[in-house]
Amino acid sequence: MLSNLDLIREFIQLSIQQKEVLLANQTLTAQTVCGSNNLMAKTEGMIVTCKLDNTCTSFAVKANSTYWELLNQVLAEYNFVLTGSADNRGFYEYQYCQVPAGYQMHCSKAVILWRAWWKHRKHILGRGIRLELLIRVRHIK
Repeated sequence: MLSNLDLIREFIQLSIQQKEVLLANQTLTAQTVCGSNNLMAKTEGMIVTCKLDNTCTSFAVKANSTYWELLNQVLAEYNFVLTGSADNRGFYEYQYCQVPAGYQMHCSKAVILWRAWWKHRKHILGRGIRLELLIRVRHIK
């Protein structure tokens, strides 16, 4: 039986490849319905959806899902990033983002990034501005 992490990875991978899915474990179910791959949690209902339309793949992830951090991590592994605020259904949209050569995408809480920056701040100030960190932010209007 697939773990939640393995099932989510398989769901994301098949969706990127524009393939239909039919996966399940004790807590999650993934299936294709009406041209969309859907991942559902037994306790929460729909938590991720991806339209299969042969265009650039995007994922809609339920904002208040207990699986949100895990989904965010797996989507980051495949270079998908959050692109805006939640829609009227309460879902965030994730789109593919090409990572520049020589960089890696990591997913973590902002407080961890802040602590790492603060801890090494004195070294940064002594050597000028370091360009080893790329942060993508969404446009706030």
